[in-house]
Amino acid sequence: PNTSVQIMQQTQAAINRQHTTCIMTTHNLDLINDVGSRLIALNNGKLVYNCSQKERESLNVNQLLELCY
Repeated sequence: PNTSVQIMQQTQAAINRQHTTCIMTTHNLDLINDVGSRLIALNNGKLVYNCSQKERESLNVNQLLELCY
C-alpha cells in the first residue's frame, strides 16, 4: 500500500510538471480520489461510469461501487 501511494504521488507530480495526460488503471478505489481530473470506470470491458473530478470527489467508495456494479 505505501508503494502504491508513492507511485500515485510521483505520477501526479510528473503529470503536473509536464502538463500531460496519463491513463492509469487501478483496482484500489481508496486511491482514486487523490489523483486525476476524470474517472472512467469499466466493468467486464464496458464503460459503466464516466465523471469529472468534482463529481468524483463527492462520492465515497461505496457509492462508486454501486454506480459501477
